[in-house]
Amino acid sequence: MKIKSDFITNSSSSSFIVAIKSDVTRDKLQSIIAGAVYDWMNGQDEEVINDMLSDQLDPDSMSDAKKTQLILEKVGDAFFDISSHPVKISEWDIYAGECGNEGDWFSSFLYDMSAVNTENFKFKKFY
Repeated sequence: MKIKSDFITNSSSSSFIVAIKSDVTRDKLQSIIAGAVYDWMNGQDEEVINDMLSDQLDPDSMSDAKKTQLILEKVGDAFFDISSHPVKISEWDIYAGECGNEGDWFSSFLYDMSAVNTENFKFKKFY
């Protein structure tokens, strides 16, 4: 009988596509994705949230409202960063990529995020 002695992982990944209307501002995008950010934050340990905010002074002492606002800004910025070199189709900026449950915080966020379909923003994962 063989026994596996190497590293075993439960990591998973998915492909995704994001479409953002070209005229959507960062503020508008933050308001669109706010629900997804709140849902994601509620499912995370405090340590994960504080690690995400490690570039801030003393995240442990921040209020939950301040943490939420900073993470919302980070997620909005990250969506703008990944779509900085999009495929343009009509009025849409489109980007595709891969996300997973291991790796950086944004990849984990995308992996956990549910599909979003609004008139200005669309996000869908493919397993």
